Parts: sequence; C-alpha cells; structure tokens
Amino acid sequence: MSHHSVLYLSSPIAASARGPFDLPKELEQLKAHGFGVDKKELRGNWLQRQSALHPDKFGSKGEQAVHLARELSGRVNEAYAVLGDDLRRAEYILSIYAKDTQETDKLDDPMLLMEVLEAREELEEAESQEEIDRIRSLNQEKVSEITQALTAAFSETPPKLDEAKVLAVQLKYWMGLEKAAKDKVV
Repeated sequence: MSHHSVLYLSSPIAASARGPFDLPKELEQLKAHGFGVDKKELRGNWLQRQSALHPDKFGSKGEQAVHLARELSGRVNEAYAVLGDDLRRAEYILSIYAKDTQETDKLDDPMLLMEVLEAREELEEAESQEEIDRIRSLNQEKVSEITQALTAAFSETPPKLDEAKVLAVQLKYWMGLEKAAKDKVV
C-alpha cells in the first residue's frame, strides 16, 4: 500500500487487505493528485485517518486488530511525512516510476553547483540573524521555483521523469542549505 493510498482512499484498512502495492492504481492516484499537495487537505486526511485507526479504538477487538491498527497508524504517519515534504514526495513519486534518486546523485550543472556553494559560503560567513534570514528568503524562492517546475514536470502526459529527477536533485541541494540556515546560530 502506498502513501497516496493510505491518505486518499476511503478505507485504508480495505486497501491493506488487497495486498501490497498495486501499480496501475497507484499511477491513477498520482494522476489524480499529482505532485502538488494541498497541505490543509493532507493534514485533514492525516488527522481523520489517525482518529479512525487509533489502536485504543480496537482494544475490544483483540490483539490482532490492535496490531493492525498500530501498523496502519504507522503507515499513515509515514505517508503524511513523505507527502508533506516536497523533496521526499518527489523522490517517492520518482520511485514509483523506477527513477529513484540516489545519495550519490550530484548536480551536473556546474553553474548551479557554483551557486549552491557560494550560498553555503555566504551562510557560513553570516554574522547576524538578518543575514541568515536574507539567505533563507532567497533560498526559499529557489525552492519554490523548483517545486513549481516539479509540479509542471509531473503534470505532463507522460510525466517528464528525467527532468523531474534533475529537479529533485537540485531541490535536495537547496533543502540542504535551508537546513543549514535553520541550524545556524549567531
């Protein structure tokens, strides 16, 4: 059962009974929801699923029901975490199409790599919170542009998977800068 199924099917328990991953149905889910995610709807679906699947609700139905509820609750949490994060969602969708990104995937664009390295250097040299905030603001613009490009690439029929993979690798670099900026204390 995939992340889209867990949060968007009417009955995740029925979906799990069907067995593991059903690729044709998953591709239909992807077409229906694409890369773009309505975060409010996603959160609402997550809360609804967690409420329905809370293991305490299944205590009177036996240990097997409680175990299944715990397992499905964990899947719901994982689905929410993946679908709610642009980079993880892109990597997940690419994996469905067997276009996984790897830890070893690197930027092939020397200009972009230089831009990322310069931004990292600027962050390392930042001496005030205002400088960090400015760097984060510029970085968030880049992340937003890449996210929009990913949405467009995945929306094509057929999806532009090679382009999406390159964009996902770019997003990974810019998200790394975002994490470093969040962690930096001056």
